[in-house]
Amino acid sequence: MKRIMAWIVAMVLLLGMAPGVWGASEEWNQQAQQVTGKVKALLGIGDEYTGFHSEYQTDEGVSLWVLNWSLDELRLTVEATSQGQVMEYRLDDGDYSSQEPGFAPSVPKVSDAQALKLAQAFIDKLLLEGESVKLDASRISRGGDEIRFYFDIALHGLPSPLSGRITLDGEDGTVISYRRTNPEHYRGGVDNPKPSVTLEQGRGTLQGTQKLQLEYTRQMENGTESRQAHLRYVPVSGDNYVVDAFTGKAVNLSQLRQEYYEGSGDQESGGSKSDAGGGLSKVELEGLGKLDQVLEEKELDSLLRQMPQLALQDFQLAETAYYYNKEDDRYTASLSYTRQKGEVREYKIATVNASDGQLIRFFAFGDEEREALEGEAAMAKGRAFLETYFPQQFSQVGTYEGSSLQGEGVVLVRQANGVPFPENYYRMSFDKQTGDLLSFRGQWDEDVTFAGKEGIISLEQAENIWKEARPVELGYSAAPTDQGDKLMLAYQYTGEAKQVYGVDALSGEALRNQWEQVQVSYTDVKEGDREILALAQMGVGFKSDLFQKDKALTQADLLAFLVSAQGQYYDPQVPEELESLYWNAYELGILEKNQRQEDALITRGQLVKIILDMSGYGKAAGMWQIYQCNFSDAGKIPKEYYGYAAIAQGLGMVKGNGSGRFAAQDTATREQMALMFYRFMDRTV
Repeated sequence: MKRIMAWIVAMVLLLGMAPGVWGASEEWNQQAQQVTGKVKALLGIGDEYTGFHSEYQTDEGVSLWVLNWSLDELRLTVEATSQGQVMEYRLDDGDYSSQEPGFAPSVPKVSDAQALKLAQAFIDKLLLEGESVKLDASRISRGGDEIRFYFDIALHGLPSPLSGRITLDGEDGTVISYRRTNPEHYRGGVDNPKPSVTLEQGRGTLQGTQKLQLEYTRQMENGTESRQAHLRYVPVSGDNYVVDAFTGKAVNLSQLRQEYYEGSGDQESGGSKSDAGGGLSKVELEGLGKLDQVLEEKELDSLLRQMPQLALQDFQLAETAYYYNKEDDRYTASLSYTRQKGEVREYKIATVNASDGQLIRFFAFGDEEREALEGEAAMAKGRAFLETYFPQQFSQVGTYEGSSLQGEGVVLVRQANGVPFPENYYRMSFDKQTGDLLSFRGQWDEDVTFAGKEGIISLEQAENIWKEARPVELGYSAAPTDQGDKLMLAYQYTGEAKQVYGVDALSGEALRNQWEQVQVSYTDVKEGDREILALAQMGVGFKSDLFQKDKALTQADLLAFLVSAQGQYYDPQVPEELESLYWNAYELGILEKNQRQEDALITRGQLVKIILDMSGYGKAAGMWQIYQCNFSDAGKIPKEYYGYAAIAQGLGMVKGNGSGRFAAQDTATREQMALMFYRFMDRTV
């Protein structure tokens, strides 16, 4: 937690004058001036600013100076260590904080290559001793008028947890923000970069820390989970291991981190309060004619009170809310109970199937922490509970130890062909003193089928593939110590290796997390399609290999194209992506929820209106009487589009069709959309 110290040094920097310091000791005065001088020299800050003040902060015991310069609307803020090392830089000239209203992207004037060179030069002058950065062009991202790079900081030429980001103005390449990890947070120190253990020894020890096991899992097909579960090999443990480069011993960083937090008491309290609220009331259910599908509140309450493990005696029913799940076509009900016992307030929340009262989730909490039962006694209670209330599922579950489900409590996982399917499970915990149920939740899908074991690779083969796909390197890892985190020299898995999460049991393929890097390019666009190609180079376009210039423009396709200018890419043909696309469009102000018509064809007039409305020109366009435009069909342009047509012509966005017509009612094509949007982005006003 950051604490702004009582020491606030107020300064005023006048042209050609050094800052004066009031209200601080000579020591603070001297340190403030030294840090300010070092930062000015490092960043090339002149004496042109007319205002200056600084603030002193500590962040977990690490000192930090926040230096603030101003000149009219210009604001420059730098966060630096007490040695004058820059950790953060922010420049605001007024334009950055008060951009055009709405979503109004423009063509960047700075190329990727130019931006990379400028960013690299800025970063290089701020690096500390032993540090190095090599910007990767693949980690550039553009959003609006900004160009952003994310970077890793090598220490003594080795990978480290240190990282940062830098943002440039796309118009002129000015650095407008920079932020990096402060190495002073690693109070445990930094290891010598020369190891005592060889890479081969470290690799062997590290690879011996993980074992694989066979599991069932479902895959995504066209945005939805498949009904058939397939087999894969995955790690038994999800803990993060490294090998100490001096002792050669395996170190479980996950366990160290857990012990550190337990020792410091810095853990989140379990659970949250009621998730009730926002559900359908009884009146609304009656109005929708759905009451025949659900049990009434009294019936559900009675069923829950008949479950002795819930221990609801003396608890008052405080609130009930019904919810409808469209995907499952069923109602659930959330019943919240409370009890005042002396000065202690207790809560219990049960979520049930509203049609039969079957328990879905349960959670008990209160002012006093309750210790959970562990070991065989807890497992016995869990099995008994499941056998009583879920007898059909109980016959199909077994114990589970694996990385796919993590957390505390009793866990029973569905088994098929002797193999766990952790996507279907029940998790429970019980009070150590009373044996009452503290928590319960589960997931069970009846429509899942399971592939057979025929033709799968052996465990030994899978482990060899796993090791081959996960290279090991020497680098620095953050390891907790009594003094705080230290940068420990260790043999660890590379960033590429950490993306491998399993091995396909049938194909033998190493399974990797795929972080989609969309490259906009088309196979049906020619060299003469300058605007389409220019937009694609900026990352604006369709998530497809085909542009289809002559295709009639639909609302969903238009939104996918416009939103891509924000660096977000969606395929309207995938249901889940279509939903995300529209929510993004709502947030950007491109259209309202009641305007959604995915397959509706867009006219040229509507196209112009949507682009200008989203970018803040709509109000001005509404005063259509004050405008004149010289399209050949100006007299036939409908009033609702006339102001938009005039503004679009003034911006150079629309030049008219082949005969100089605005043609407001003609259906727009994808090519016309690209031409208009490029010209809009390339506007000069």
